[in-house]
Amino acid sequence: MASVKQCQAMKVKFSNNVQATISVKLINGDGEDPADVYGNISGRFGIGSQFTLFDKSQSQYIEVRPGEFIPLERDEVVVPGEASELEITAYLMDYDTLSPDDEIANGKAVFLVKSAGTSDKKPITGKYGSIEVNVVWG
Repeated sequence: MASVKQCQAMKVKFSNNVQATISVKLINGDGEDPADVYGNISGRFGIGSQFTLFDKSQSQYIEVRPGEFIPLERDEVVVPGEASELEITAYLMDYDTLSPDDEIANGKAVFLVKSAGTSDKKPITGKYGSIEVNVVWG
């Protein structure tokens, strides 16, 4: 059984956690409307805390119009108390039936952990397109 001191320490640690709400908007999908999007978007806080936001194979592509949000597997994550930054990595492609597939996004965006009530957005580009990652801290 935990002592009172141990319980208080745990409470302090969890009360320092911040929640991050993540959204990803398609800005340009190779000029297509809609784009047939597949690939991977993941995030992490430091080493060893990676999580998946989007993971679709080529045969599982989804239609997304420019300006629309890409549906994520999850959009809220609890930021560990010791974390100082959130890294979002994206590798997204546009499926094409008759021609080679086109790279929409390939890279990462790094966000410094901020206080609740603030937000930040950053682009991730690819050879033929781009996305915008938005993080709201709460």
